[in-house]
Amino acid sequence: MLKSLILTAVVIGTSLPAVSSSKIVFRGKPLIRVVASPDTVAQEVVTASQRDQYMTLITKDGKSDTYTWTSREDHELFGVPSGSFMFFVAPTTGVVKIGDIGQMLTGLVRMIQGRREPGLRLVSLIVVG
Repeated sequence: MLKSLILTAVVIGTSLPAVSSSKIVFRGKPLIRVVASPDTVAQEVVTASQRDQYMTLITKDGKSDTYTWTSREDHELFGVPSGSFMFFVAPTTGVVKIGDIGQMLTGLVRMIQGRREPGLRLVSLIVVG
């Protein structure tokens, strides 16, 4: 049975020094783990003690302009931006979804102040804390 793994991080990695010709574009530890198969999808909160196990490192090669899931056997990734999120997709391995909290908060403040951008609607609000 084919299984996919989706890691969702609600943190943004800081800019880190380049590694050879590759640049680190994300380094973080996920808060949520989603395991999907053709039959089921299970979402679980990643505990503090488990976060090191799922540490995610994504690099971008400066010469070929390709992304690599460095922390997961160097699988090639395709970067897909979508609103406040960046999806990194490895077709045979899984997906990493990274949220830009700064961009999310800016959009939320605009909506609260009534300065919506065309077509933007608040569908749900999740507050952690």
